[in-house]
Amino acid sequence: MVLGIFEHSHYNETSVSIGSGDILVLYTDGISEAMNATNQEFTEEQLVEIVRTNASCTP
Repeated sequence: MVLGIFEHSHYNETSVSIGSGDILVLYTDGISEAMNATNQEFTEEQLVEIVRTNASCTP
């Protein structure tokens, strides 16, 4: 399977164990590069904080 928009790109493959209580967050650069009304970028640190704050919520 090819993942990405560039036909000849190479990606590393790895495996991780996901256990009970772990949280997996998948996102694109559209999230981390989004701008608010004052042209401030939404950072990955902000995403991590939002996930941590809402970890006990349902999806």
